[in-house]
Amino acid sequence: MTSSTFEIVALIYIVLCLLSVLREEFPKRFQILLKSDDYSPEEATGLSCVLKFSYTSKYPEELPEIGVENVEHFEDGHEEELIQHLVQEVIVCFNL
Repeated sequence: MTSSTFEIVALIYIVLCLLSVLREEFPKRFQILLKSDDYSPEEATGLSCVLKFSYTSKYPEELPEIGVENVEHFEDGHEEELIQHLVQEVIVCFNL
């Protein structure tokens, strides 16, 4: 098993059903559904989005591509702030 496969398996155990693998073969793609504790679509409260990650052919030397979709109740600019935060976390974690 490759390191990227181990990472995907670990993420599945961490977030259980919230992670969906979109592409099994390398370069892998997956998405994670995020919801705040107070999220309620009926009451229009809380936050929700889907984070999409796509490994590049040069992964792990190169950052994965990160996207945010299906955003609910975000304020202007929050999507970009979230992506920037995730990119910074990946840079720190992988010492890039």
